[in-house]
Amino acid sequence: MDNKIENKYPFENLYRIDTRLCQLCQTYADHFSSNISRLISTGINQWVHIGCILPAYTKALDQSPYILRHIHETIKRCQTRYKCELCLKMGASVPCYETDCNARFHCHCIQIYYSKIDRSLQEKFNIVNGLLPNLTTLCSKHCKKKMKNNSDGDDHHQTDEPVIN
Repeated sequence: MDNKIENKYPFENLYRIDTRLCQLCQTYADHFSSNISRLISTGINQWVHIGCILPAYTKALDQSPYILRHIHETIKRCQTRYKCELCLKMGASVPCYETDCNARFHCHCIQIYYSKIDRSLQEKFNIVNGLLPNLTTLCSKHCKKKMKNNSDGDDHHQTDEPVIN
């Protein structure tokens, strides 16, 4: 048997630019960011980042099985109804933790926002990359309220906060 590997199918696309576009955040390719991550196919030439779609299912992911049902409807709802409070573009999927709040954000936008906030405050509220463990976040209004309610004498948190406009 000949150990020579036949090169019938050369890897011609190894250096092609990834043109897959997330339907929600409108960025290309897989992200190295831990909360955005990989693109998954939702149809022919239709893609969404795992981290962009999961927060839209925060209530449904409380019980198993953890299946993303009606994904096309969920994507369409985010694209047409939810504008990011930070970049003002449609496709936001991360809701505020407070159920009576209508604020929504893109994963990438909220990650950048929280990267500018004091790390000790994030640890105090268990926020990682802008997200709470249940894949929601705190908008600036509710973040400030929570800081005020949980104030331990450190006033520097309240003045150094970036504000979502």
